[in-house]
Amino acid sequence: MTAISANATYNDRDLNREGPDPRPGAYYVSATDAGRYILLAGPFPTHAAALAKVDAARDIAHELDRKAIWYGYGTCRMDAPSTRVGMFNDRLELDRRDFGPAMTDEMTPVGTQR
Repeated sequence: MTAISANATYNDRDLNREGPDPRPGAYYVSATDAGRYILLAGPFPTHAAALAKVDAARDIAHELDRKAIWYGYGTCRMDAPSTRVGMFNDRLELDRRDFGPAMTDEMTPVGTQR
């Protein structure tokens, strides 16, 4: 058995050795807490684009919610096109050009009922 130092640090991207998901879809930065999922940023047209925003979205969550340090962060995929937008898109200064074909003309804020 190997002991892991409490001071060890890991790069999240090192844990995903398979690389970004190549499938088409709408990719989001997501957070999870006790089975509740939150779309923080997106949709992005590629998994790599969503992965590139995970750290920035996590930092915003930590600034806004002291409990956010306990959330799990990553990405998720939905079939494109999607009408849902991430709750931190404005804070991350994302606009429709960042989403490409993953976004439809009709944008629905996360949590809005249709």
